[in-house]
Amino acid sequence: MPAPKRHPGSPVVRIEALVRKLSFPRYVGTANEARARQIIKEECTALGLGYEPDPFKTSDFFMKYINTVPYFIVGLYVLVFTVLAIVVAGPALVLVLGAALLVLSFSIEAILHAVKYPAMYCRFARVVDTENIVIEKKAAGSGLPSHSIFFLAHSDSKTEKPDPQRWFVLEYLAISFGSWALAAHAIVYGVLGLLAGGVIPHAPGWFFYGIAIAVVDMLRISTAYYEGDSPGASDDAIGVAIVLELMNRLSSESFQHVNVTGVITGAEEVGEAGAYQFIMKRAGKLDKRACHFIAIDGMCKSRVRYFTSFGYTFKKFSPLVRRALENLVAKGDDSTTGISFSRSWMPPPVNTDHSAVFKLGYEAFLLESNVGVTHTAKDTPDVIDYGFAARFVEFLASLVKEIDALAGKGAPSRPPPKQDMST
Repeated sequence: MPAPKRHPGSPVVRIEALVRKLSFPRYVGTANEARARQIIKEECTALGLGYEPDPFKTSDFFMKYINTVPYFIVGLYVLVFTVLAIVVAGPALVLVLGAALLVLSFSIEAILHAVKYPAMYCRFARVVDTENIVIEKKAAGSGLPSHSIFFLAHSDSKTEKPDPQRWFVLEYLAISFGSWALAAHAIVYGVLGLLAGGVIPHAPGWFFYGIAIAVVDMLRISTAYYEGDSPGASDDAIGVAIVLELMNRLSSESFQHVNVTGVITGAEEVGEAGAYQFIMKRAGKLDKRACHFIAIDGMCKSRVRYFTSFGYTFKKFSPLVRRALENLVAKGDDSTTGISFSRSWMPPPVNTDHSAVFKLGYEAFLLESNVGVTHTAKDTPDVIDYGFAARFVEFLASLVKEIDALAGKGAPSRPPPKQDMST
């Protein structure tokens, strides 16, 4: 596929122009966020796209006051555990404490998802009005479409301090792998000690590194989220521009078996509230096996990652979307020219709109290509390759065509649940 041409009115020029218009702090509930939504609506009108405002209420209470607390609790537990392991050193006690640490460290993800939305709408929250912007293209077939594709990109942004790009790897290694390593060490220590009749296998002081892990874990609570100075170009003004350009591109296409909807979500940065509310409002109408939500976030460069599973339970991303993508790559479709794809597992601290989709039991998929400037003042329009963004729109159009073809062949999203044949 040749490089996209830059001329007035071309996709690459439109994408860049919209990203630059939207590149200012857009924290939920602020005048700037409302201004960003108005710019998006005006762009929809200019492109001839019909849209539907989808208002809802939300708050930043969870993100500001709750999100980091479980990590602090894990850190505090690690500190107490380390002190007890060094001072008491009994194999049985260390074994029990190590097993409890292992369970706790694997439970952070579940704890956060369990408290997120109750906290967001609790009595202490400052609830604000915001909205999603919904753009739909219906299937052209005479029957009911067998699948629905939703492309998600979020209109809001936030700033995070300390700089998440400097601290994330250290925090993640401490909170996850550090806690696991310490727990595994304790369990082995306890088992060997018990097998040896209470004789400890090594000096208790060897657990001293748990103190460093505990400090890093507890420092997570110092993270602050606010409007700040991040322009949010890659997170996620570019996603908004790509989704709008895609819906404009698809306006000339005809699909027999899929509906396609672009959803510009609000309040993603405070807990994926827009995606959550969009699905909750339509829960009775959306088939969990036939609806696929594709999140577009951080699309900056031509090295694209797609995720096959998420979290410690290895929740699978949409098999149908993955199959369609891998079909295009395998046959060397023109739309993949100049774009490299790699697959990955997504660790649980990383959340975007897909996490709300998963929580509600629907099929999710995520594509990203960020450059490590998220939630900082460096997230400017200049970090984005707009030629790639225009090519990526063509790829997404081809992806929808491939999904439509697979749906026409009766491809299910997942194998149907096994039926109980007993009588």
